[in-house]
Amino acid sequence: MGLTLDARRPMAARLFRFALLTGLVFCLARPAATLSAQEGGRDINPAFIEELRGLADGGDTEAAFALGSILFLGHEAAGQDVAGGIAYLEKAAAKNHMMAMSFLGDISENGSGVPRDLRKAVRYFTRAADKGDSEAALALGRLYFLGSGDVKADKKKAFKYYSQAAAKNLPEAQLMLGGMYEAGEGTAKDNAKSWQYLQMAADNPGDDGRGALAAGDVYVSGRNPEVPQDFEKGRQYYRRAAALKVPEASERLALLDQAGTTGTSK
Repeated sequence: MGLTLDARRPMAARLFRFALLTGLVFCLARPAATLSAQEGGRDINPAFIEELRGLADGGDTEAAFALGSILFLGHEAAGQDVAGGIAYLEKAAAKNHMMAMSFLGDISENGSGVPRDLRKAVRYFTRAADKGDSEAALALGRLYFLGSGDVKADKKKAFKYYSQAAAKNLPEAQLMLGGMYEAGEGTAKDNAKSWQYLQMAADNPGDDGRGALAAGDVYVSGRNPEVPQDFEKGRQYYRRAAALKVPEASERLALLDQAGTTGTSK
């Protein structure tokens, strides 16, 4: 397909997402008087942590997720307790907390504080995706597309989960669907749908430049019969990708300049 994927997702970015969501948990108005919206996580101190622990031990699912995230990530008020954090995340996951399941999927996929276990990651991601987590769906799409260790490649399952993530406007999933439709992997070959999804990825505000690069390639190569060859439009997308620090885009622009290609091709 001309698309590449890393076998593992960058954990740092994912942990930032969970840290942010943990902060949002604190900003919610809670039934317990001690966890008011006014506290909002701006004064996370040892006493607050103990109150949170009491709620979590008493069966509060949101408190278990919040405490598990804090302990796993580490905080000056609580220190870092990876094993304890995982235990509380598992408490929340046992009650089908979507973000706890997705977090545990990440931990299992990356082997963070635990042995890497892709089968367990798939189980957690599947449960989270079934509850609507688009990032978990994206993770499943990647795992099934690549295949690794105990997880066999399954392009049909990859297509299913990429479709779920693409519907939530995740650019990587849109990009992958564009490639899968073009190659007929996991679905029937469809040039029109391929271009539809590649354009969605390229024009997505969250595109990291790979979508723009792929769209530029289609315009320059003329390989898709649904898309007239157009060097100038290709250049526009390459410039966008280059601005996002995609090295291949600068290389392609230089090659176009060397070849002196302009305009469109009939």
